[in-house]
Amino acid sequence: VDLVEYAYGLPEQQVLGAPDWAKQARYDIAAEPDTEGQPSDEQRQHMYQKLLADRFKLAAHRDKQEFSVYALIVENGEPKLTKSNADPQSRSGSFYNQGPHGGSLLTFFGESMADFASSLMGVVKDRLVVDQTGLQGRFDFPLTFALDPLAADAGAAPDIFQAVQKQLGLKLEPTKARVEVLVIDHRSEERRVGKECRSRW
Repeated sequence: VDLVEYAYGLPEQQVLGAPDWAKQARYDIAAEPDTEGQPSDEQRQHMYQKLLADRFKLAAHRDKQEFSVYALIVENGEPKLTKSNADPQSRSGSFYNQGPHGGSLLTFFGESMADFASSLMGVVKDRLVVDQTGLQGRFDFPLTFALDPLAADAGAAPDIFQAVQKQLGLKLEPTKARVEVLVIDHRSEERRVGKECRSRW
């Protein structure tokens, strides 16, 4: 399921029809690109899709379904974000440090709002997070928060909802939205795949 998430750019919650073994089994996969140079993220995702179809006999289609979500929106006025000067082709990411007064400090760089919404799903567990900010481009920004504000090491760090609102000028608003999903139509049984897959993309 990790391979499917990366190949189609969707989190596990938006991958429907995956069997239980797909979430538990682990594989060693050796493959090499069929093009010269370093593949871009988009090219690499396409290669993974081909690998999944070849080795796992995966057939799937995209659809939309309604979910309870947190919509990431701009609260009022201008958000507290800095436009990134990073190369548009470079990867986004984040650095982790302990917060100055407790909690966690994540420093994001080259982050789009869609990427940030996906990152928030690692913190907010009860709903999907969808980007409805309308903000284009990529941004650099720090965010200090506590996973559990009542924990001993949380200090004065706020929870993720307060942190996003006060530090970024954004808001996580509960609502319903139609969200893109990947519906798995066909796949190999685990016993037919084998624990080591070798393929040429």
